[in-house]
Amino acid sequence: MEGEIIDKEGQELTLLLNHAADGLPGAVAAFLERLLISDVYVPLRGLPGATEESGADVALVGEDSAEERGFLTVVYDSKPCLPIFSQEEYLLEWAQREIPFVRKSFKSLLWLVGDENWMYINPNQEVGKEITEWEIQRLRQGVEAIPEIVASLSEVPYGEIEVRSGEDLYPELKRKLLPTLELYPELTEAFLVTIKEGEAEAEKPLLGVKWAKVKEAKRIYVKAELEECIKDFLSERGGHITVIDDLGDKNSHNHTLFADSTPFYFATREPSGIQKVTNTLKNMLGVSGADAEGPADAAPVPANSEDAYQFDSGDDLDDEDL
Repeated sequence: MEGEIIDKEGQELTLLLNHAADGLPGAVAAFLERLLISDVYVPLRGLPGATEESGADVALVGEDSAEERGFLTVVYDSKPCLPIFSQEEYLLEWAQREIPFVRKSFKSLLWLVGDENWMYINPNQEVGKEITEWEIQRLRQGVEAIPEIVASLSEVPYGEIEVRSGEDLYPELKRKLLPTLELYPELTEAFLVTIKEGEAEAEKPLLGVKWAKVKEAKRIYVKAELEECIKDFLSERGGHITVIDDLGDKNSHNHTLFADSTPFYFATREPSGIQKVTNTLKNMLGVSGADAEGPADAAPVPANSEDAYQFDSGDDLDDEDL
């Protein structure tokens, strides 16, 4: 919608939380790292004096509870719990009424809640996470404490992840996805792999997509289309396939999962401006492609062949991109 403000930071935090819930390698650490530098939405009690300025930026640990600072707390697992939200609409859905709230740095909240408080991010959504008092104490130490938290959650390290790809992996789904992928020129590459963690018997399929420059609203819309296409494909087969759509971000933790895989789809490149001018001059002068570029009997390379892919994309596929 025109004029609508898109909370890109909140959407990215939600995406990383979903990846963590899907059990993707490295996803819990990536979520916690982003959480520490993110703002979250916090409900206020709505009593006199509870305004957007409620809660000091500096506090003595344990001096006051979250409720005493004007935040709205609930009882969760017999503990006082502060609900927090990655996106404003999630808070409004949870409250089901008009309610005062504040957008606050998560790092500052770690010092504003009392020692007995928990936090819970996105409690009303399909995917949420409780943040225990032990985790709060560790997160006060910063990113250095994240490996300890990840270890406590028994996340499987990258070294114990088996990744499988190949032409035999969901060929029908690949064909079904092609019309959607071809519809959006911003989608440059698509991968389909499965991962198996540690000693687990079941594989988890992942669809990875790489973008050129794209607006956030469009990225979310296209991801929803891909997920709907997958859902339709799996309706009679069962199972679940996770869509990873942040491969265009060089800082994404998910690159490792697709580093050794060949895309089953890559976008056809538009000729550069110089190439278009060159082609126009050749046509005007009557110079054929064979005369200008090589022997007439040179074998053409099919557009969908492995050789064509390597030629077309060689200057894009460096280690940083994958």
